[in-house]
Amino acid sequence: MNTSLLNVVKQITSDYGEAVLADPARLKAFFSDLAKNEPKPLRIAFGRCIEAGAYDALKDAPDATERTEHKALIVQKVHEEHGLDIGLCNEALDILEAALPEEKTAVRPVNAEEDQAQNALANGEAQSEETGNLQKIIAEKNEELIRCVQNIERLTEEKKQSDEERQFIISKLKKTITEKDEEIIRHDQTIVRLTKEKDRADEARQLTKGRLTAAIWLGLIAVGISIAVGYNKYQEMENAYYSKSWDYDTVSSDYKKLLSDYNTSKNIWAVAVTKLEVGNADRNNKWITRPGERLDASAIRYLNPVITVDSLIDREIAISVKIIDPSGTLKRNTDTSPPDYTYSKTRRVWRDKNIPIDLYGWGNADTSHFSAGEWTVEVWYEDVCLRSEKVRIN
Repeated sequence: MNTSLLNVVKQITSDYGEAVLADPARLKAFFSDLAKNEPKPLRIAFGRCIEAGAYDALKDAPDATERTEHKALIVQKVHEEHGLDIGLCNEALDILEAALPEEKTAVRPVNAEEDQAQNALANGEAQSEETGNLQKIIAEKNEELIRCVQNIERLTEEKKQSDEERQFIISKLKKTITEKDEEIIRHDQTIVRLTKEKDRADEARQLTKGRLTAAIWLGLIAVGISIAVGYNKYQEMENAYYSKSWDYDTVSSDYKKLLSDYNTSKNIWAVAVTKLEVGNADRNNKWITRPGERLDASAIRYLNPVITVDSLIDREIAISVKIIDPSGTLKRNTDTSPPDYTYSKTRRVWRDKNIPIDLYGWGNADTSHFSAGEWTVEVWYEDVCLRSEKVRIN
């Protein structure tokens, strides 16, 4: 368990009350200030568990058995809805459970004198209770105002950074578009030139054909050799015409391919896979072998990729996976696999860095279909390979 994050949660509940654990927005604001040095994936998992109602479920559970059941349901829900690692979710719930205050049993006075003294103290406290409540409310409002100001300053700084990144990307994209536009203009000019040459060749061929006809008639009257000379000239011009037509078709095909590559590059510039690891999971997507550990062929059930993503967009995207065996054959299921891929998953990304995404796995729940050797796992988006890793199976 991460004791540092646990101490932060206890500090928040001690200073601002236990109700903070039921308010994801306030908790996120506190985390951005007090827990900024804690592991970001664990902070994300803690926030998702709070959004799923973990505080109320654990607080209202009458005993440890029911708390354990609630924790398992919340972990499964967060894992299925957001693709977060089950181990991280379990650790987040352990921290939340440890931060919940224990119930305290009131101590009954042991004699009449102590009872009278306690009643007198209670009467005195009652007289100042209203004043204390007002002071507490004022203090809470001041703290809330300070937090609002801090949030405004933080959001202003984040917006400034986002604007700078956006301007950098826009300038880079404009440069690329300008280069592509110039190349397209050059191809257009080439097409126009070849079209003109083709038209001139066509006119020359028609003119030569008319002259040849006249030469044939004259040759019938005059000399047979003139017929052969004129016909050879016609053949040369016709060959030149077909050669220009071939050049025209080739340049046109290159132009269409260039335009397709240009459109594809605009669609993928906003998503990058910075890390790809592979583990072994069971049918419930629980780790048998965590990513980065040794993989044994006989023990593998589902080969499960986990990626880390940097994103400049906020939407759901379709991520495709290729699993290739040591012989170079793409592993597929003819009934369920998409064309040219092993499988595909839809995941949501947002404007952030180091986003952890679990792509689930591919395999069989009862037996291994993976032989020993060097396998290849590739992650694709918009028909472009974003990351490829070699995986050794022993």
